[in-house]
Amino acid sequence: MLVVLALWLSPGRPAGAQASVHGTVFDSLLTDAPLDGATVIARGSTRTAQTDRRGRFTLEGLAPGRYAFSFFHPSLDSLGIGAPVLLVDLDAGASREVALATPSANTLSQRLCGRPAETSTGMLFGTVHDAERGEPIGGAEVFVRWFEVEIGAGGARQQERRALDATRADGRFLLCGVPNDIALTLTATHAGQSTGPLHLEMDARALDRRELRISLTDPASRVIADAPDDTVDVGRVAGLGRLSVIVRASTGAPTPRAIVGIRGTTIHEVTDDSGRAVLRGIPSGSQTVVVRAIGLQPGYRQVALTPGAPERLEVSLTRFALLLPSVAVVGQRPDPLIEDIRRRVRGGRGRLVDGDQLLELAQSSSAWARIPGITVGANADGDAMPLMRGAAGGRCEPTVWADGVRLADARGWELRGLLLNARRVEVYTTPARVPTEFVVSSLDPCGAVLIWSR
Repeated sequence: MLVVLALWLSPGRPAGAQASVHGTVFDSLLTDAPLDGATVIARGSTRTAQTDRRGRFTLEGLAPGRYAFSFFHPSLDSLGIGAPVLLVDLDAGASREVALATPSANTLSQRLCGRPAETSTGMLFGTVHDAERGEPIGGAEVFVRWFEVEIGAGGARQQERRALDATRADGRFLLCGVPNDIALTLTATHAGQSTGPLHLEMDARALDRRELRISLTDPASRVIADAPDDTVDVGRVAGLGRLSVIVRASTGAPTPRAIVGIRGTTIHEVTDDSGRAVLRGIPSGSQTVVVRAIGLQPGYRQVALTPGAPERLEVSLTRFALLLPSVAVVGQRPDPLIEDIRRRVRGGRGRLVDGDQLLELAQSSSAWARIPGITVGANADGDAMPLMRGAAGGRCEPTVWADGVRLADARGWELRGLLLNARRVEVYTTPARVPTEFVVSSLDPCGAVLIWSR
């Protein structure tokens, strides 16, 4: 239970008219918004109040005197620390307004991590349970890994960083110093079993929470030794999880021909006219569902799959706000996007693919090999990705853009699905040929594939 950092106050109560207190509770850690469902208490009385969706509350019938105001909320309970306490003196008949809030990021970091909060980092906490019975798992390893670029006398190099914790007997974990301004991969393992590589974005929050599930029985959830993050280059047996996904636009309309897959595997399907796709053979436990459709923001959703039990998920995608240069139209003018594509292809010595050749790329990965400068790399699962020549001379996976927006970590099955909905594609097979506006900063840049839906 939450430990409130204050003494019970029991002052004498002078006679007189009763007082009242109203105010708000704000969460600056998890939601950066008013805190709904918090229980506000006035130490020294039996009065409590519940905050509404705007974080507002009212406490009435308080005798004059001094009170210590604080609050409880389930989102803070598992951290084992209390909310700050506010001392207020109430006169007879007074009506006071107070503002309560969660602890500051720096205070929380000092208490939980033993050090001040660092710029662009946060704390990640949560619990790990088994996917079969929902029992907490003690001794599970939870970790986040990322790379930072260090510049020294020998030049720039990538250095691996890691935040790691082992769960307590009740399944709780806490990771400190996690970057909160980039996309990361979160993984939990125990007894040779693992979650999938889970998509993690903290969106600049100082504190975030994740509830993780590890299947202890599904053979597809076994840890594969020495396999890199997000790998699909190893064979896996079919998993025991099944998931039905409904994809909708922000208007509520179904989204047909969206690509739905499981991160770290080659399992994927394309939605039908009702926006529905059914995925089978998924490893059980916590997995990341990836949903992509041209013109819509990619969707990442974490699901917890129980072996043999079908699950259902609804995903709503928002439309990209694609800003094109303003054009003054006088009479008949060609489409400015088409003109830009032609200009880039000519200037960057790229290749424009449309029509029947584009359909071939969508239906068969081997069609990529007919484009000069591209080879196709296949893995044990049969997935394939076009490979180009990187700046350092080795083979690399191209950067993929859809309607002007970069798609991070696009896999082969995602690329083929996006091509089904495309009208034209630009291909630049070396980093030097990539147009300036699509160059990605990297120690070893690669070529690019630009997909357009119109």
